[in-house]
Amino acid sequence: MAVALCGGADTPCAPAQDGNEPALPTSEAVYRVKRSFARVAQAEALTARFYDRLFALRPDVRPLFASSLADQQHKLASTLAVVVGGLDDFEALRGAVSALGRGHVAYGVSEAHYAAVGAALIWSLEAETGSLLPEEREAWIEVYGFLSTVMMRAARSAAPNPTP
Repeated sequence: MAVALCGGADTPCAPAQDGNEPALPTSEAVYRVKRSFARVAQAEALTARFYDRLFALRPDVRPLFASSLADQQHKLASTLAVVVGGLDDFEALRGAVSALGRGHVAYGVSEAHYAAVGAALIWSLEAETGSLLPEEREAWIEVYGFLSTVMMRAARSAAPNPTP
């Protein structure tokens, strides 16, 4: 399976779409994501770092954020808390994540943006927590890969002319 890159040239982030159902993250990955996210002291500071990094990686996405960036940072902080909190029940979470993916189509988000989002998220988590242990970083890559695959599939189904 081909992968998009998350951060460095050899760091996979989101699986490319190959038609197979994405594997659910392991319970160990869920535990590590939750444990590391609990070390984030200020979710709003995390999301401010995230957007700074995302715009540095992909300046072309800045125009997609017409509303107040402070509002967007707050929304992302809330969404991260809900998603991380819901990781114990992926089937329940799948619907909400799919809705996010479909909603992002209207904002102009494309599949090409997901790798940069993953890279910015992991970079921001590392900066905000002081560092991630290697196994925590891998857990975030695993969980983000699953969630981004669900979002991209939902986005494809919501696009005006979905690709097969």
